[in-house]
Amino acid sequence: NISLVDSIEGSGTCPGTELAPGAGATCVITGTAVAGQYENTAIVSGTAPSGEVLSFTNPSHYYGVAPSIELVKYTNGYDADALPLVCNGTPGTDNQPCVAVGSTVTWTYVVTNTGNLPLTAINLTDDVIGAINCPATSLAVGAHMHCEATGVATAGQYTNTGIVTGTPDIPTNPPPDLPGVPTAPTPNTPVTDTNPSHYFGVELA
Repeated sequence: NISLVDSIEGSGTCPGTELAPGAGATCVITGTAVAGQYENTAIVSGTAPSGEVLSFTNPSHYYGVAPSIELVKYTNGYDADALPLVCNGTPGTDNQPCVAVGSTVTWTYVVTNTGNLPLTAINLTDDVIGAINCPATSLAVGAHMHCEATGVATAGQYTNTGIVTGTPDIPTNPPPDLPGVPTAPTPNTPVTDTNPSHYFGVELA
């Protein structure tokens, strides 16, 4: 009557319900990884020839990696994302700045680590301006930074888009404790986000 139950995942699949003295068996449960620190406990039980029910428990853990990065771009302080936008419109509507042709335009890029791992090798570019200098190349979980660029306003509707990437900062997984199990690849694929912004360049008479 050997059975295995997991505190969260439920019943496991075992190759049989009996074990001779000194024998062992491998039981398996599969699941889908969730973000953050995860713990579950296995409870195995079996009946001895005397009729006594014996049991044993053992916990195990993993950390679900969920890296993420967010970029919000502002033009002269306006979060002017999607056209059509109003130039000098009513407060509370989708506004974009009206700027005089030849004046200075300031783009502010707010980069935030929205995942559950530190990020390194953070790189910010603009599809029109090019590389953008930032005060740091790494961000702790929940941290943010402001990057800035300036340019000269041109006539008419103007759009540019910021693109940010960052690499999760995690060590390489060590070999598993259970023999025969391959080492899992380290999930350190870079994460990215984009955000556009706009202005309307006005030619003054």
